[in-house]
Amino acid sequence: NNFSSPIEDNLIRGCKVLDVGCGPGTWLLELSNTYTSSQFIGLDMTPIYPQEIKPSNLKFVEGNIFNGLPFPDNEFDFVHMESMILILTRDQWNFVFSELMRVTKSGGFIEVVEPYIITDEAGPIFKK
Repeated sequence: NNFSSPIEDNLIRGCKVLDVGCGPGTWLLELSNTYTSSQFIGLDMTPIYPQEIKPSNLKFVEGNIFNGLPFPDNEFDFVHMESMILILTRDQWNFVFSELMRVTKSGGFIEVVEPYIITDEAGPIFKK
């Protein structure tokens, strides 16, 4: 599925969703076409997402999470972040999570999805 949080009823009724580190916007394109009553925003520091051809309920914003999320407090019902484990350093996670929590409404959901990486045969630098 595209998400694990119990958010589908809200998506059907209409809510506001943020995808941090959205890349080309594939996840957002699929959801915004499925849940047309909801508003979707994708944030990435490199604008490789579609600039023109996209659903009207989807907006992309160029920005860097390390500078703070460019959104007000309590703005989103659902915040999604995926495959950032190799991008964020150990010291950056606390700041990133504080920003995710800041922009999520009370009672909202934050979903962080990371690939399962087996490190048994990895070297010491990768494991660290």
